[in-house]
Amino acid sequence: MAPSGKQAVSGGWDTTIHLWDVPTGEEVRRFRGHGSAVMSLAFSRDGRRVLSGSDDHTVRLWEVKTGKELARFTGHANAVTTVALSQDGRFALSGGIDNTVRLWRLPG
Repeated sequence: MAPSGKQAVSGGWDTTIHLWDVPTGEEVRRFRGHGSAVMSLAFSRDGRRVLSGSDDHTVRLWEVKTGKELARFTGHANAVTTVALSQDGRFALSGGIDNTVRLWRLPG
């Protein structure tokens, strides 16, 4: 759920991320790019970006307003099952089935 409480994201086996308008239940946008199931999602503190982790071993940063992929991080040897963003929006953390936790510096 976005910090505003007005938007939510979901992902799954269809490889897309769905952005939902919570009050209406309407789908607002789809984010496309992952090659496999989306396993984990996190909103930035300001609600302008979403971080995703996938079965395709990548972590991706998305712009909520446009659905544009802002950054892609590779390094996990297996599925990424959890992601988080730092409160200041400068870093991302990911963990995966490969038993690693990785810290990523995010673009400005």
